Amino acid sequence: SYAGLASLYADFVVQCTWEGDNTVLTLQAGRYLMSCYQDRITKGNRNLPLGVAYLNELALDARCEVGDNPVSIDTIGRAFDQVCANLVSRAATELVQEVKKRSKILGSSKKSQTEAAAFEATAGARLLAAKFHCMAYMFHRFKDAVNKLEAKSTLKPVLVQLCILYGLSCINDHTGPFLQYAFYTPLHVNMIHSEISNLLNALRPNVIALTDAFDLTDYVLNSSIGCYDGDVYRRV
Repeated sequence: SYAGLASLYADFVVQCTWEGDNTVLTLQAGRYLMSCYQDRITKGNRNLPLGVAYLNELALDARCEVGDNPVSIDTIGRAFDQVCANLVSRAATELVQEVKKRSKILGSSKKSQTEAAAFEATAGARLLAAKFHCMAYMFHRFKDAVNKLEAKSTLKPVLVQLCILYGLSCINDHTGPFLQYAFYTPLHVNMIHSEISNLLNALRPNVIALTDAFDLTDYVLNSSIGCYDGDVYRRV
């Protein structure tokens, strides 16, 4: 209560339900990914939008090669692209197989029912693909914004660290597909875990400046611990 985190959390949680339940919206995003994948496979379209650019080449067998820095900003980007491409490909393959299986049962005259049932049956794979796609999308947009900063900008080194921390934290929390599709090895995962600790220590001196950048007033924060003047005990 004194930290103000409870009220901030309560205010934020509702943001996940605007325009519909978050899971339903994620499944809709998954349908879009299936559509993009079909355009790439059946029509040979290699000019897909930036957000799904990883499907243009479909690098399903990419690896973190010897000599690559597994925790560099560019390697993290390639890791997300490879895993997302594989997850979308798997979801699309499951969908096609399910459509074929149900077509044999229901017959070709009930195509719409067959496709609807197949989408429902393969929702899990589509949901997973969409979740990783969203993580990758946020990382790439963060990376693009950092790259647009001038090299002499004093903000750039800190924001690069923050971008890498976001990417590595996502990978650390969801290591399964990164290991499953062999972009990273267990040794790489250990290196990622260690680098997260290093980044937290490196970013610590800038934490107040980074959180102040949100420009939340004391009224909004409603926090004795996070107050502007730092006079914690008097405010408590």
